[in-house]
Amino acid sequence: CGAIWMPMSIVPVGAGNVHSLQNSTGDPGILEFFCQNYNTPEANPSIPHLMVLPSGKAFPRELGYSDAEWERFSLYQEVYRPLEVYASLGAMLLRSEHHFVPLGILRAKSQGPFEARELQLLDRAIPHLQRALQIILRLNALDAKQAAGEQLWDRLPVGVFLLDEGGRILWTNRAGEAIAAENDG
Repeated sequence: CGAIWMPMSIVPVGAGNVHSLQNSTGDPGILEFFCQNYNTPEANPSIPHLMVLPSGKAFPRELGYSDAEWERFSLYQEVYRPLEVYASLGAMLLRSEHHFVPLGILRAKSQGPFEARELQLLDRAIPHLQRALQIILRLNALDAKQAAGEQLWDRLPVGVFLLDEGGRILWTNRAGEAIAAENDG
């Protein structure tokens, strides 16, 4: 869609770490500054608009704010203007009880606002992005459950060994590691 900068964040509802990424040509310093200052609905004037849209629906900034209004926001002054981006699309890729995932697609003012054809391209790409995010979030949840389970096994005073069908050790708790380290048969 002719974007210069495309930030996306996985924002936990409540406490937790925000995970952000951007297109490969994006400046890591700008992303870090954006994340520290504009990654919440309170600080970013676009996010409240995105929060009320159906997940996956692209929202041109121009529908929410006139150019004059937009230029008064500190987000524009501190991020958009230095990057020389102006026209923007936002989409709430996912919204659940645990996370919300906003995506921004921004391009230079000289390129003008996004056109219907570009919105259609984005509409076709969004379901694929949503599915990839659902898989990532599911895998992260499984990893967290596995780590919690392993921590419980580690609290046992006895050794626990998980073996494959050939008798090879796949995993052991701390007490099991201590037993194996004794190397006394």
